[in-house]
Amino acid sequence: MWREVLTPSPRRSQYGINQPHENGMGQFGTIVSLGEKSGYWGCYRHRMADSAIDKFKSPTPDSEPTCLRTQLNASRSGRIHHVDFPDNLCFVVEGQDHSQLSAEEREHWFTNFDGSVNQWVKDLVDSGPEAGILDARLCYEPGSGTFWGSEPRALNALNYNKKVHLFYFKDLGYMERIGCLNKGHVDPRKRFLESYGPGGEINEGKISLLVETVVLKADEVDCEYIGYVEGTGFMSTSPQSSI
Repeated sequence: MWREVLTPSPRRSQYGINQPHENGMGQFGTIVSLGEKSGYWGCYRHRMADSAIDKFKSPTPDSEPTCLRTQLNASRSGRIHHVDFPDNLCFVVEGQDHSQLSAEEREHWFTNFDGSVNQWVKDLVDSGPEAGILDARLCYEPGSGTFWGSEPRALNALNYNKKVHLFYFKDLGYMERIGCLNKGHVDPRKRFLESYGPGGEINEGKISLLVETVVLKADEVDCEYIGYVEGTGFMSTSPQSSI
């Protein structure tokens, strides 16, 4: 068994969703309009109150990865309690809910977005510490039904109507960099704003997309792994001794 407990500050967090749903962090506090802090590179950073006084940059040199992904093979016995983290790890949650799409909107999504969005997620999963991505996990709700039917895909977790993608980045700058350089993210992002924005072809669409971004200080991450497979989460950076 394992757990990873994050206690982020609201001053270093942002939440965005395109539907009036209370999902994730949207269940806490008051949801307010994003106003002008939307639709440009760096808007997530600008939504965080502390961005005015903190650059959110990792203290770990670029040449030194904070975490190394390892092959999941041998198990490590005992209990590993890991609290030795650098400042400014960036934790990102991306959520998709396709369960309420009409036939028309579903066809529009398949034609214009599905391939590039899935490629974007795959690129993140396949990237490593060199790109600043320390860990990636794809989660889904089995009871939500499948999106493609029985057709197999490279990442079957994306076949479900309701899914979330979890990513740890070395810092917020790495997340911003890969987002603005990856073609699978840049192109559909622009098309989405055109299709679902005011006056767009699907401006009253039912797809629900959310993104949560938090910047974590060293004392806001607490991980514990008990008899788990080597390489899970941050075990690759934890001390070799067990408790």
